[in-house]
Amino acid sequence: MSKPVKREEAYIDSGDHECIDEKYCLTCVRKFFQEQSSYWTSDNLEIDKIIRESQKGEQYLHKTLEWISFEQFYDVRRIEEGAFGIVYSAYWRDGPLHIEQKDRFRIFYREGHIKVILKKLKKSQNISVEFINEASIHH
Repeated sequence: MSKPVKREEAYIDSGDHECIDEKYCLTCVRKFFQEQSSYWTSDNLEIDKIIRESQKGEQYLHKTLEWISFEQFYDVRRIEEGAFGIVYSAYWRDGPLHIEQKDRFRIFYREGHIKVILKKLKKSQNISVEFINEASIHH
């Protein structure tokens, strides 16, 4: 089993199946996220379910939902407040996942310190299942 991704690389052995695409492979991406799933939780079962479902069905990393702990963000600055929440800019310490092929292994790694936009929803502790389902449709 691979370690949680924290600036190091995680290796997935693609030797037990044939990867169709040199850069992306649904089987390898699923295997990676399955191995990582015990290392995180949003503390909301419905949100966790939607994220894990996204990770089972998406071949491309940039389209896959992930739970990112708030501790991953720094230099958080308030930009604007709207009717539904507050918008912030911040830097993501570890950054998004990337994938490389090396021999029969897929190497998953992060390139961090990337600027992102965060939105804090008002009354987010009372999010309904309907809202979560609507949000998951648009990811």
